[in-house]
This record gives sequence, structure tokens and C-alpha cells, in this order.
Amino acid sequence: MPQTFSATIANPVYSALNELPQNALQELYDFAEFLLLKHKPTEKKHPTFGCMKGMLKYMSDDFNEPLSIY
Repeated sequence: MPQTFSATIANPVYSALNELPQNALQELYDFAEFLLLKHKPTEKKHPTFGCMKGMLKYMSDDFNEPLSIY
């Protein structure tokens, strides 16, 4: 639910809006939409089983061999 704002800010904003030309109003509207998207809370998505399927492009032929570092 959007927060309401006080008349102390609403009246000057409304007055400024009335003085802007049409193209500036469209730009202001686009910016307001951007801000809404920017501050929209997002859900953190958890990985699901098999989400990386098909992502591995190369695996060495000796992948299953024991490591020879010792």
C-alpha cells in the first residue's frame, strides 16, 4: 500500500506540476515509474533442483580420477 504524504509537500508539488509542459510531465511520470520499480520489495528466489541442468559445457576426461597432488 502506498504511503500518503502531507499537504505541506503535496501543494507545492501540485503547483509545480501545473506549470510543467506536457513533455516534461511525461518525463516526470517515467521517472516516477522507475522509482516505484526501484523501491519495490522483491522476493529472494531460492534455487530449485536441476536449475543448472545444461549449463556445464565442458568436463575433463579425468574428472573422476583421484587427485595426484600428494
